[in-house]
This record gives sequence, C-alpha cells and structure tokens, in this order.
Amino acid sequence: MDQKELDEVAVSQQENEFDELLPYSKIAKILKLVTDKKFTKTSVKLIQSSTTKFIKEISELSEKQSRIRSKKLDKDQAVIIQKEDVISAIQKGGKKFSFANFSTEFLEDRFWNMEIS
Repeated sequence: MDQKELDEVAVSQQENEFDELLPYSKIAKILKLVTDKKFTKTSVKLIQSSTTKFIKEISELSEKQSRIRSKKLDKDQAVIIQKEDVISAIQKGGKKFSFANFSTEFLEDRFWNMEIS
C-alpha cells in the first residue's frame, strides 16, 4: 500500500471507530494552529469529513424541523429553513451538538471567528 491508501484506511477506521463528529472547539483549535504546523493528509481528511458530516446532519435536522413547523410533511413540497429551525435541530441533536449554544449567536459569523485559546 502506498501512503495515500494508508491515509485513507486510517481515516476510514477512525470514522468507523468513533462515528461521531469532532467537536467544534477541537476543530477550531486545530485550524488556529494551521499556520504553525503542517498537517498529515489523514488529519486534514478527518477535519474535512467531520465538518461535512456536521453540516449534513444540521441541514437534515433543520429541514425536518422546518417541515414540522410549516406542516409540510410531503418531501415534494419546498420549505424555507429559518434560524429557529436550525436552533431547534441543534437542541434536539443532544450531546453531539453540545458545543453550540442554543441562541442565534451560533448562526452569526462572529461566533465562528472568535478566538479559541
């Protein structure tokens, strides 16, 4: 196996072993250090995978909340996802989204740009 295949196997094993997202705080700390250190391909792929999964899960839960709120349960009907749908989705997500506070602050740019020590 070459290094690329080894990296992919390592990422796959880690994803399957934990099958959960990296918490936002850990992702933020890692990204803050990006200018100081070089990352392995495995680390970068894990960060990308965790971020993608987080966005996908939030999107799916937010759409579900929007359908409940608007009473449009038919998947063929379009819905508009509002901030309260995202907040509700995060609240119902339980421990896996515990890093997010449950206010609209989470949805503002400044929340994602804040300093992490």
